[in-house]
Amino acid sequence: MKLTWRKSFLTEVPYLIAVFSNLKKPYAIQSTWLSIGYLLLALEEKGLASLTYIPPNPKEVVDMLGVPNNFALQTIIPVGLPEEDKRKEPRKRLHEVTFHIHWGKPLNNTIARDLHH
Repeated sequence: MKLTWRKSFLTEVPYLIAVFSNLKKPYAIQSTWLSIGYLLLALEEKGLASLTYIPPNPKEVVDMLGVPNNFALQTIIPVGLPEEDKRKEPRKRLHEVTFHIHWGKPLNNTIARDLHH
């Protein structure tokens, strides 16, 4: 079987979002991936299914879309309706994801209460 960037999840969805970074801008890749994270969260909030896919040969996509040389493909995001209704995961509480000085040492209650308000 030959590996190819052509995947069924790319051809069976109603929308594909190709995300590029302008490599002439400072922190282009970091800023782009931060934006991708926000986009994925927004899509999930709207009840849409998505994922990130980085093709093994991004040049093929760049050429097909006629993208200028100073832009680099970061990911392709297929977007569609989920096949099954997925229950939204509850958000973790602040004390479950923050630590004080050492990993695993919880913030004391005063710091956590101050950050929460």
